[in-house]
Amino acid sequence: MKGILINFIIIVAFAGFFKQSLVVANMYYAFSGAVLITLFYKFIRPLFLLISIVPILLTFGLFIVIINAGIILLVSYLLSPQFEISSFWSALGLAIFISIFNAFLNRDNRIVIKRF
Repeated sequence: MKGILINFIIIVAFAGFFKQSLVVANMYYAFSGAVLITLFYKFIRPLFLLISIVPILLTFGLFIVIINAGIILLVSYLLSPQFEISSFWSALGLAIFISIFNAFLNRDNRIVIKRF
């Protein structure tokens, strides 16, 4: 649930800052897009990562961002008239934003002190 909420906030912010890149009809479709992106990241992305292990290794992991952009384009295709990405580069930018903000917000900042 936390991932869906974070992705929802990122999608709304991206749609607000880059109005021509991402067009969202209303908040319901922004939330639907966040749910689909989160579900696809959880269930379909590992399959794509397994299939494309060679390009990932050859590009030192940069191909993962391309896979994330493809997932966002798939969500845009499924919710086409109300949730629409204008180009692959816009999907790549949104994928980078989602990756960066999820990395910062999903960190575990606990300090563990062990005694011997």
